Amino acid sequence: MAVEFDGRSHEGQDAQDEKRQEYLGQQGLTVIRFSNDEVLADLDGVVEATAEACTLTRPFGPTSPVKGEE
Repeated sequence: MAVEFDGRSHEGQDAQDEKRQEYLGQQGLTVIRFSNDEVLADLDGVVEATAEACTLTRPFGPTSPVKGEE
């Protein structure tokens, strides 16, 4: 699983985020995202949501790609 925290300087990067999230998904990773404001306002909620996401994701993704096949 990958956890991303987006700050204000991150605004306007939706296309890049989507491309990265698609790539990570192909690698077997689940991506969850929180804004910095969410972390500052509700850290307990962010931790709880992250822990819940951990229980919902599969324990192992696909193996690493063979060198040269990326």
